Amino acid sequence: MNNVHAIISLIFLIGIGLGFSVNVAAADLIPSWIKETVGFWSEDLIDDVTFVNAMEWMIKNNIIVNSELSIVDSSDYDDLSDRQVVVPEWIKNNARFWANNQINDSDFLSGITYLYKEEIVKSPNVIVNELNPEWTLGPGDYEFSLISDNLEREYIVHVPSSYDAIKPIPVVFNIHGGGGNGENQRNMSNMDIHSEKHGYIVVYPDGTGVILLEKEIFNWNGKMDTKPEKVVSKINDVKFFSKMIEELKNKFNIDEKRVYATGISNGGQMAHRLGCDLPDKIAAIAPVGAPIGIDYECNPSNPVPTMIIHGKKDLCALYDGGQCGGCYQEFLGLDPSVSKFACVSINTITNDWIERNSCSSESQVTYQKGGITCKTYDDCTSNSEVMLCVGNNMGHTWPSEISPFKMTVLDDRYYSLVGDITYDISNEQIWEFFKRHSLE
Repeated sequence: MNNVHAIISLIFLIGIGLGFSVNVAAADLIPSWIKETVGFWSEDLIDDVTFVNAMEWMIKNNIIVNSELSIVDSSDYDDLSDRQVVVPEWIKNNARFWANNQINDSDFLSGITYLYKEEIVKSPNVIVNELNPEWTLGPGDYEFSLISDNLEREYIVHVPSSYDAIKPIPVVFNIHGGGGNGENQRNMSNMDIHSEKHGYIVVYPDGTGVILLEKEIFNWNGKMDTKPEKVVSKINDVKFFSKMIEELKNKFNIDEKRVYATGISNGGQMAHRLGCDLPDKIAAIAPVGAPIGIDYECNPSNPVPTMIIHGKKDLCALYDGGQCGGCYQEFLGLDPSVSKFACVSINTITNDWIERNSCSSESQVTYQKGGITCKTYDDCTSNSEVMLCVGNNMGHTWPSEISPFKMTVLDDRYYSLVGDITYDISNEQIWEFFKRHSLE
């Protein structure tokens, strides 16, 4: 232990001797991801470049301040992808002490100032120029559009306040149900608040369809049934999602290995289809209340971690299979039979994913609260897993959703058609599942 204190004292003196200072007030505000990054680096789980990027972020945000730090022309340096970084081993020892809470923030920040003196870490303006120059957008809410198959497609993006272009950020697609739109799904699921808590971008895309009674009535080509007369939309929505991912890569520093998809009903079908057709871009899926047609085919090129959330009191997507759909049409006073189709049971859908992911047939209860029980099937190929969350009293509703209606009479009538909301599972459990998985 004496050796540890000796090293710490030496590092601290080096920092002071170089004339660097720590913004003491800011030291208390070091984000948790900085400490996590430093801990990973100290255990050789990430490379030196990622560690140095995190240190440079602290200059940019005035956690480390030095009046003599020169501003260097970025043209003097190679691109980030070609950058060679070698960090002295004693810095890694210091990082390990800090990550394990053996030294305080100020001692750690004083120690790493050596990196700045030697220009291993550079000044903030170099950081901006080394990153993708198109990453000029920061936290906030955006409405974007793109052209896919000669159609203008729109999507809403919420970027949390913690986003900084220096750190790749995960993305969650939250897909509306049939007859809905992105804004409706955003309001109903309340996922913006959750993305702020956990630091991920959430995307609410619009399907295609019509404007009815001044409302956008959109659907997805989720292939609920392969019979042509039963397919609500024939648009290539898989291509649309692939294009959205490419555009998001240009607009933000997204973590391409951590792109996820969830959605309800027809949107849940679309999440299933993304798992089937884009397994190289979608790291995991979490369909909610999503019925699947009896003729549906799915042959992903690699395992896709799948979380299925479904209510036994779902009146629109029957848990045991049968004739699914038609609820929204009935709510609007239209003939529901035109949208009904033969669907398989949720157990069949779950077993299909268990087989695709080559999971063990044994399961264990991994979450239980009130009327919700989640069983997990693991021991799967490539560390994938399948989780089935069943709500005994849950209807065709988003977990813990906010009622989209303001008038009690509409509220009562709507939920009499679709079933009840459950508050025993929420966005929290969906994210807990997602964050365990990334593309290899």
